[in-house]
Amino acid sequence: FLLSHVSALGLGWLALGALNLALAALLTNFVFGQVAVLTWCGVAAALVGVVAFLLQVRRLYRARIKRSTDAAWLHSLASFGYLALAAAVGAAIALAGLPAALRQRLELGYAVLFLPGFVGSIVVGQLYKIVPFLIWFHRFSAYVGLKKVPSASELLAPRPQWAQLGLMHAG
Repeated sequence: FLLSHVSALGLGWLALGALNLALAALLTNFVFGQVAVLTWCGVAAALVGVVAFLLQVRRLYRARIKRSTDAAWLHSLASFGYLALAAAVGAAIALAGLPAALRQRLELGYAVLFLPGFVGSIVVGQLYKIVPFLIWFHRFSAYVGLKKVPSASELLAPRPQWAQLGLMHAG
């Protein structure tokens, strides 16, 4: 939803390949038992994939056509911060020999950073774009060119979006 064009897709392909390699290595570890080399390779590949993804997002953001940002974009931006933190915590859990009590706390922190942090924020941010468009398309698309219709972004008031952004991330 940034409306940007980037012709260099290398970082995106690197993220895809590295994250799939990480998934294969870590899943193999999970199913067949812990192998130190697989753990290190899986964590390294995951970190490379996350960093490549975040660099590609930064590239897309810099090339965006619409220069202003809204609450939906800030939800997405926050989700990328949660993703970076979750990757760091996940690497610490996988690689550091931690006492059981600390490991359990970090695992809970990892789950919170990843699920409501990354996944929840990206979903909310994208739904702020998708749902108004679907409503606009259903309600107003037949009238385009015949009379003045609101844009999809005009269907949601900005103040509740900003309030929801603040409350969600403060929580």
